[in-house]
Amino acid sequence: MHLIIILDGFGFEVVKRYKDSGGFKEFREPSKVIAPFPTLTDLCIQDLLQGETCEGMEAVYFDREKGRLTGSTVDYLQFKNQPYSKILEFRSSSILDGLSYLAPWMTFGLELKSLKRQCLNKSHDVFRAYLISTAGISTKYAADGQRRCLKQLDDFLMNAKAQLDGSLKVTLMSDHGHSYCASMLSPIVKVLKTKGWNFSTTLKNAKDLVYSSFGLVNYANFATLNPQKLAIDLHDVPGVELTSYLDGEALMVLGHGSAMAKIRRKAKSCSYETITRDPLALGPVLRNIAELDGFYDDDDVLCATVDHAYPAPLERLWRAHHDLVKHPPDVIASLGNEWHSGSAFLNTFATVKSTHGSLNRTNSTAFAMSTEDFFPPALRSREVMNYLKLS
Repeated sequence: MHLIIILDGFGFEVVKRYKDSGGFKEFREPSKVIAPFPTLTDLCIQDLLQGETCEGMEAVYFDREKGRLTGSTVDYLQFKNQPYSKILEFRSSSILDGLSYLAPWMTFGLELKSLKRQCLNKSHDVFRAYLISTAGISTKYAADGQRRCLKQLDDFLMNAKAQLDGSLKVTLMSDHGHSYCASMLSPIVKVLKTKGWNFSTTLKNAKDLVYSSFGLVNYANFATLNPQKLAIDLHDVPGVELTSYLDGEALMVLGHGSAMAKIRRKAKSCSYETITRDPLALGPVLRNIAELDGFYDDDDVLCATVDHAYPAPLERLWRAHHDLVKHPPDVIASLGNEWHSGSAFLNTFATVKSTHGSLNRTNSTAFAMSTEDFFPPALRSREVMNYLKLS
C-alpha cells in the first residue's frame, strides 16, 4: 500500500530540521514545494491532487455569473469549495474542522486512530489522507506544535509499517507553508470606508466593493468595478505589502511607496516590466536569467526564486487572476506575516500564532518527501503527483 498523507501548513524548514535531527529515518530528503497563490488549503490541495478547479478562493466568494457574494459556513462544512475531497480516501467529517482549532491535539489523536483503522483494515493500492487537525495545530501552536506533531506521526508510521510487515510505502506532503508569526486583524474595512468605499454584496457603483472575508489569513480578495483605485487605496491599510489587478491583457502589481510593475504572459513564460521601482524585488534575479523577447521561462524563474522573498511570483500571481479558481477576484492583497484579514467575529475569540495566505516565502514553501520515490529539490504543488509511482 502507498499511504499519502497531506499535512496542513507545514513549512519546508520545520520538516527539514526535524529530519536532520534524526526523525523520519526511512524517508528520503524533503523537497521544497511551491504552493499556488493565495496559499490557501482548498487551492493548494486541489493543485496537489490535480483535481477539479475550486469555485472561489474560499467558501465565500463573488460569483461572476450571479453578480453577488455567495457561499457560507454551511457550504464550507459541506465541502462545496473542496472538490478534491472526492479524491481522498480519508478526510474527517466537517464536524472536526471547528474542533481542530479549539482542541487540536484531541482532534489529531482521533484522526490518527481513525486513519489507522481505515487504511490498515481495507485493501487499497493507494490511500490518500488529509489531516484537518494539523491546521489547528499549525495555527494555535506554530512551529513548536508542528514539531510535536511530526514526532507523533513518525511513531505512528513506524508502528503502521510494522503491522504491515514492512510493506507500507509512505509519502508525506503539505499544502502550503505558514507565517510562523503571531498576527492581528488588519483594519481593512475601517481604512477603506474612510476613503469612501461602500462594502456590499453586489456591484452597482464605482465605489462598491465586495470583500470576501471568511477565515483569518495573510491575504485578502475583492470584487470591484474600479480595481486600479482599490489596489492603490489598499496600500494605506496596515499590513498590505502587495496588491494586484488586471488591466486589459496585463497584470499590474503594486508595492510599497508607489512601486508598480506589469506582468504579461506568453506560453509558459512571463515578462516583468517595472514602471516605478520594483515591487517584487526581481530585478537582480532576472538579470541572471536568459530571456526571449523580454519573457522569462517559468522553470528558470522558479529555480532562481525558490529562496527569494516571493518564490515564482510571476506565474503564481498570473494564475491567481486567471485560472486558479472559476471565479477569480478583481483585486488581491498579500499581507505581511504580522497581519491577517478575515472575519471580525472569528477574530474576537481566536488567537492566531501563525497563519497563511501570503505570497511570501514562509507561506509559500511546503514540502514533499517519500520513503521510496524521488522528487526534484524544488517543484510546484501541481507537479508533486507526477513523481509518485502509484501503480
